[in-house]
Amino acid sequence: MDAMKLVSRTLATMALAAVVFAGCGGDEDEPSAAAAPAGSEEAQLAEEAQKEGTLNFYTSADPVTAQKMADAFGDKYDLDVTFTRLTSGPIAARYAAEAQAGTFAADVVMIADEKFFANNLEKDWMLPMDEANVPNVADLDDKFQFDGSVGIGVSRLNGIVANTEAISEGDVPKSWEDLLDPQWKGRLITDDPRAIPVVMGQWQLLEETYGKEYLEQTAAQEVQFVPSLVTGVQSVAAGERDAAYGANLLHVNPLTTSAPDAPVKLTYLEGPDFGFTWNAGVSAKSKNPAAGRLFVNWLLTEEGQKAFNGPGNNSVLPSVTIPESPPLDADFVTLSADVPEAEAKEIVSALGLSG
Repeated sequence: MDAMKLVSRTLATMALAAVVFAGCGGDEDEPSAAAAPAGSEEAQLAEEAQKEGTLNFYTSADPVTAQKMADAFGDKYDLDVTFTRLTSGPIAARYAAEAQAGTFAADVVMIADEKFFANNLEKDWMLPMDEANVPNVADLDDKFQFDGSVGIGVSRLNGIVANTEAISEGDVPKSWEDLLDPQWKGRLITDDPRAIPVVMGQWQLLEETYGKEYLEQTAAQEVQFVPSLVTGVQSVAAGERDAAYGANLLHVNPLTTSAPDAPVKLTYLEGPDFGFTWNAGVSAKSKNPAAGRLFVNWLLTEEGQKAFNGPGNNSVLPSVTIPESPPLDADFVTLSADVPEAEAKEIVSALGLSG
């Protein structure tokens, strides 16, 4: 860590310590004491993490959100944080290849694939995400506790992002059925289910809701399937296609952060309200598993929840409200990222895709 960066983080840490320990004393020379009350599980975990001094995480979250998390966490705990951002499928494949080679580059993985973490836990590549490893799991509802991972956010996938210069507000598709109108042939973009397991779950649900013919009619619409709607939304803004669906605010934010006047607007399609849970797990044999445990513990705080989820997702902690995230419907459906292989092949074929 360079000298200026170290000074900046040290000053920030000392300032936080002054607030936490006002009137109680405290050792300003000990970074872990600033992050949590002395002697707490969090402080002990921070001290262990700081011995190595680094954190590296893999994620399919958009790069703006990933950088926001890296900066906030690194500043809070005086750690150098790096990350690799790819879509879920390539992230899982990369991690597996590295693990098989005995190289565990990622301390933490954050993707929407519950089965990925469960499989890696069975291989002893990942740690159990229990209170012993991550103290804040105690605040998490059972439905967000999984084998080898915990839920850190909930993302909808029923939004549509339209180019406001190409489509008037009144003409934007209002429902999933509207997407099949012949006027949208060759004008739409969506996520590729072959690259993102939970998107395969989306098409599984749509087939259950509207029938196989819905998928076949989608194929006839000549929809462009892309590996990420972050870049898909950018294509819509550039006028390459008129709208992208299967989206949420996290797909839009990277563009509008750098280009606030970009001609795009997000609305939500009528029909089933669905999405997925983001999972986070910690490598058991990485360079700094203590930093990984500390990072997931931080993600399960109000600060961490807002850094990861806001705006765009819903928090997994009932006490945390994320700005600009409408409440989930009572009948919200959590999509499966574990579609049976034979069914997945049928879905891909019905959509007119190969492989």
